[in-house]
Amino acid sequence: MEDIISTTTKKANPSVGVQNVTAVCGAMISQRFLNNSENGIKNYQKIILAWLEGGIIHNPNKFGKKLPQKIMDEWPYAISSNVPQILTHYALYHKLYNFDKYTHERVIKMGDAFLLSGIIIRS
Repeated sequence: MEDIISTTTKKANPSVGVQNVTAVCGAMISQRFLNNSENGIKNYQKIILAWLEGGIIHNPNKFGKKLPQKIMDEWPYAISSNVPQILTHYALYHKLYNFDKYTHERVIKMGDAFLLSGIIIRS
């Protein structure tokens, strides 16, 4: 889960690429949600709240500058695949998240900012 929160940490297995880590992590949290939506939604909540607090989505270039070049090379793929998946899940199941109105509005604004950014990432 931590891999998707910061999108590129690769804590699970640092020898594999971000694409593999995030795909496996994404599949895992999706399956947890399908198995038990009440508990599974907590994984998605944790990711979205961490993104809101960290500003990762509003300004991906600022966050990306903190990454080592090896990981930065994989950053565009990681962010362009994970963010839409998580935000789509939120769009479909936002009522299950039980966010207050203020947090809900922040998530919507975060999604809008991401879509408007055109995912311009430094390389």
